[in-house]
Amino acid sequence: MWNFTLRCCSPELSAIYRILGHEHDISCNTACGLRINVTGAKGGRATLPVKFLEQIKEITWIILNGDKPNDFATTKPNEPVDIQDNQYEGRLRSETDASLTLTYLTNQDQGIYSANIHLRSNQICDQLYHLQVYRNLSSEDILIHPNVIHNETCNVTVTLSCAVIGSDVTLSWNNTNSPGTEVTNHTLRVYNASSDVTYSCTARNPISEASRTAHIPVTCPTAPTTGNLALAWLIALVLIVATVIVVVAVCCLCKRKKKDTRGHYRAHKGYKRRCPVQGEQS
Repeated sequence: MWNFTLRCCSPELSAIYRILGHEHDISCNTACGLRINVTGAKGGRATLPVKFLEQIKEITWIILNGDKPNDFATTKPNEPVDIQDNQYEGRLRSETDASLTLTYLTNQDQGIYSANIHLRSNQICDQLYHLQVYRNLSSEDILIHPNVIHNETCNVTVTLSCAVIGSDVTLSWNNTNSPGTEVTNHTLRVYNASSDVTYSCTARNPISEASRTAHIPVTCPTAPTTGNLALAWLIALVLIVATVIVVVAVCCLCKRKKKDTRGHYRAHKGYKRRCPVQGEQS
């Protein structure tokens, strides 16, 4: 049920009219009640509700953004909406109780609306609305920036910073109660991190929420076991011995070949000396 006050106009409505410089353009009627906050999704719809026990005659809808107040539509119970501004054509609908529904919402629809409500009892009041339009969040809107630090003993400290594209968004991390975790603002710090633990950053706005998971990249080299170490030393020893044997064999072969070459040269030289000289008698 709406409460009528005895004031000529609510202080909030008067202040808005003064800020816009149009305090004389709109009659200052009784306030129907407190301002109503309405949220909607971009591309979706939002309804500016009116609920009276008395019968409504008609409602004039005014948007207070821009250079001057814009009387853009009129609604009556159980009747189609009367659109007075062509930019709203095909985007407005009157509900059975004369509430107004806006469809295909855009950021330009955000702002302060006033419903100038005429009752069949000839009473008039003004109801204020604040419409805010948000985008449905998705995991692609969330950005996680990791920073990994290893020390000499391979204790890993991971710092994860979470950011999101959008307005009026709150961020939170899961697993923040785990040992070795610390959260400051939107930054999660994990001490002695392991690769088998994942952390998720969740973003929320008034109409939706989304999450993104971070896999901590821990890649410390593991020390070899005793058996593997012994096998490695054995292989190295075999390779060293084999190398020595090959080197010795090559050296021996070279010496022998050199010796054989010298002997052959001497034998050939002696044979040439024993050959008779031309003209010499045998």
